[in-house]
Amino acid sequence: MSFPMTGYWRVRVVRGHEFSIHGDRYWELYVERSEDEASDKVHVLRVPSHILSTLPPPGQMMRVEFLVGQVTAIHPDLS
Repeated sequence: MSFPMTGYWRVRVVRGHEFSIHGDRYWELYVERSEDEASDKVHVLRVPSHILSTLPPPGQMMRVEFLVGQVTAIHPDLS
């Protein structure tokens, strides 16, 4: 499944790690969509470190916002 052009996903963090591309820091997050609860499908999101300063713990629910298929914001999902 590709990422949406616009909109958001509610996800649960499975795991993640830091990596860099040409010296730019990113988080690579492995997440499951809350809409896919019956599925074991894990999606990989690459999130720039200026959008997310620390790695969220496994099990953390997050709201991920997209624009043109790229992550533009990510916040804890408190709902």
